[in-house]
Amino acid sequence: MRGIVLALVVLLTTSAAASAQTPARPRHGVVHGDRHAFVDAGGAFLPRGATMFWALWGYQHDRARLGRNLATLRGWGIDYIRVLGVVGTPGDRSADSWADRQADPSAATYDQDIAGLTDWAYREYGLRVQWTIFGGVEFTPTPELRREVVERFGTMTRGREEKIFAFEIANEGWQNGFDDEQGRVELHALALLLKTRSPNLVALSAPQQSTCGAAQALYRGSAADLLTLHLPRAPMEKGAIWSTFRDPWGFRDCAGIPALASSNEPIGPESSVASADDPAVLTALAAVTYGSGVGAFVFHTGPGVRGGGAADLARARHANLWELPVGGRIATALSALIRVLPGDFSNWQKQDALAGGDADMFSVTEPTALAGMYCFSKAPSFVCVAFGIARPFQVVSRRALSVTLRQLANGSNTAAKRLLPGGRVAVPAKPAVRLLTGRFE
Repeated sequence: MRGIVLALVVLLTTSAAASAQTPARPRHGVVHGDRHAFVDAGGAFLPRGATMFWALWGYQHDRARLGRNLATLRGWGIDYIRVLGVVGTPGDRSADSWADRQADPSAATYDQDIAGLTDWAYREYGLRVQWTIFGGVEFTPTPELRREVVERFGTMTRGREEKIFAFEIANEGWQNGFDDEQGRVELHALALLLKTRSPNLVALSAPQQSTCGAAQALYRGSAADLLTLHLPRAPMEKGAIWSTFRDPWGFRDCAGIPALASSNEPIGPESSVASADDPAVLTALAAVTYGSGVGAFVFHTGPGVRGGGAADLARARHANLWELPVGGRIATALSALIRVLPGDFSNWQKQDALAGGDADMFSVTEPTALAGMYCFSKAPSFVCVAFGIARPFQVVSRRALSVTLRQLANGSNTAAKRLLPGGRVAVPAKPAVRLLTGRFE
């Protein structure tokens, strides 16, 4: 009997280990664009990224824990991780918030580590990598050293093109070594260098201001084919967060910049400046972001920054993603949204329902009852995101259609209601965000 029990234990342990090591099913093909939509061999899709700045350090020093975090992300439906390639300060580390999470390109194993992490994340967890090459320039204080690092990333890319989501030359270059005109010129040069060595998407950096004009000033004339944005964050208190929904919307008609764009560091749980952990609110923000033509959305969290580094523990951030109390609920809500929206959603036509345009599909009986309602359509389908709802209101149809009200926290919905022109549907005051989906007749 004891032998049978031992054999059973061994069998179960082996099966569990094999199951845990079964690679996630990754997406295939090199990521590229069709106007505002991201596309690979599987067609157009709405990418969900996640901040994992510390992943290179984790691969080098704490791989088992990193693996558990990556498994958590893949279980949440995340498509790619955003990783810093170079970050930290050599020498005296007393003022370096990255002192215990450095990524040093002079390390003997650096080239094999950036390649190894790219391979491992894709093979074991089905996650592509967005490499943000420079989190700072302290390890590479001269243009020549920075050029050399970019060349090394270009070399690493060969044979790994489908494993990489994109490159970004610098994280917030305006404050991390690429400020003023000289910095802009260098970002352009490094992007061009990388594009000559890789078919992957390349961004310069997020502009300091999240405006069309600032993006145009930074990106105009560059070889970059991806725009990265760090959109403003505002707290939930007193409804301040609703104003930030207008920031991605402001890029819907912006010319002179790459058509492809990513919201690289939106508000999230334990994010700096302001934090938000309401699944419905973050999902509504993602829907508005995608619909506005910013086709990729990053789940930005405290654990994704330094993964338990001392500077983040001092801010009471969790060290690991699975420790976030609402992480799973947010991921579930985002997954439910992705199941509703088609992959080319970023290319749909866009309307502001509160602006009162003649071509609008709806009018709103009490415009002051909510902060905004943006609508997106591709005949015969439409999607509207109502946000900042403070009081009940009604939407009045301007054409024959059927409409369903969806809750963004859990994906539940009402039965479809058929409306003729002039027909109305009531939207309750709670929750504060709603998705209206339907079809024109």
